[in-house]
Amino acid sequence: MSDSLQYPVLPASHAGGCYSEEAAELLKTWGEFIDQEVQSMSPESSAETLSPVLIVPHIDFRVNLQHYVETYARLHLASKFPELVIILGVGHRCPHEFSIHPFGMETPLGVIPPDLDAWEMLNKECDFELSQAPESFEGEHSLEFVATWLEVIHALNFSEQQYRILPVLCGGLFENLYLNAPPDEHDDFFVLGQALKKLVDSRPAGSTLIIASIDGCHVGPRFGHTFGGNVVTQRAVSHWESDLWQWAQPDTYPAFFSHLAAMENMFHFDGVGVLSLLLQHFPYRTRIQGTDCWFEASDQSFVTFSSGWMK
Repeated sequence: MSDSLQYPVLPASHAGGCYSEEAAELLKTWGEFIDQEVQSMSPESSAETLSPVLIVPHIDFRVNLQHYVETYARLHLASKFPELVIILGVGHRCPHEFSIHPFGMETPLGVIPPDLDAWEMLNKECDFELSQAPESFEGEHSLEFVATWLEVIHALNFSEQQYRILPVLCGGLFENLYLNAPPDEHDDFFVLGQALKKLVDSRPAGSTLIIASIDGCHVGPRFGHTFGGNVVTQRAVSHWESDLWQWAQPDTYPAFFSHLAAMENMFHFDGVGVLSLLLQHFPYRTRIQGTDCWFEASDQSFVTFSSGWMK
């Protein structure tokens, strides 16, 4: 399909709020952070090839920028920029378990076009509607934050190369968790995962990057809990989430899912759908390089978030 056809573009809804709307300021500030991170990396880390999947949070940049810097430094050091970036975000306002729409995305540095060929291939592979509640994509920070970082890294180091994106929203698989039954071959969500794997496999090695944009647990009165997120609660959630990440591997996916289902995801871990899509269909091993906690004393609530990669 020709890119000369028009496509809808998502606005940069959060520019001027939690990140600068000025291109020059973004490039200078984030570029300096990236340079500092690269200089601090070991020779072994610097020499590693880019992982096929990056795991990044979508917590407000003003809360923590370091996790983004540590992760996107790996893309900054890549030998070339990926031709296609599949952004797996969380559908915070999407009433469906998944939705894909060929949106372009606006950033302070320009508009990233969608990969219409990839979109067309997925439509042929799936005999169900992919674009569900497309209005829920607008203002979705789990997508917008990734797009902004992509454009910064692209402008800093790969401006001569072209790339496209495919934005995907995933839900929390609430019914599956209630039944303790992961998606299977009869589930549209499972079929979508197969189609995404086929899409990636059909492309040249190294030409596609998947970014899993997820936060961790959301705990406290702000998120509907009757208990506060004090130190004791934070410690308990930390242990629970540590076990969850330990099981976030393809061969231990049943344990990963059962761990979530045992309490019906009571701690509101944000990445159930995204990680299920990856763990069920891709052979990559998960490595988490760090986890942090954002605690707000005013309402005794906290959010955990992690960064890492799959390889």
